[in-house]
Amino acid sequence: MLHFKFDSAFGKNRLVVELTARDFGELRDVMAKTLGPATRKLEIARTRAVFNYGYNMDLIDRPIKFGPDFKAPGGKVRERAAWPFRPAAGFRSC
Repeated sequence: MLHFKFDSAFGKNRLVVELTARDFGELRDVMAKTLGPATRKLEIARTRAVFNYGYNMDLIDRPIKFGPDFKAPGGKVRERAAWPFRPAAGFRSC
């Protein structure tokens, strides 16, 4: 699943050294179209881990700058998405 998102956001022939913070913002936008907040949080963590591993294993010369837009959704966003069925205003339960 992660591979599909890389291709759709970055293109198949992009080099890692060419990736910018804007590219990771676009990747987040692609994820937001198809994934819920909890899954998006996991995918962002996995993406960061892949590039961190590449840097730690000397496969990438420098650490990748993800930018301020490539963050996991906050807790309130995930909480709202987890419980969409809230009672309407003025509704009382028996």
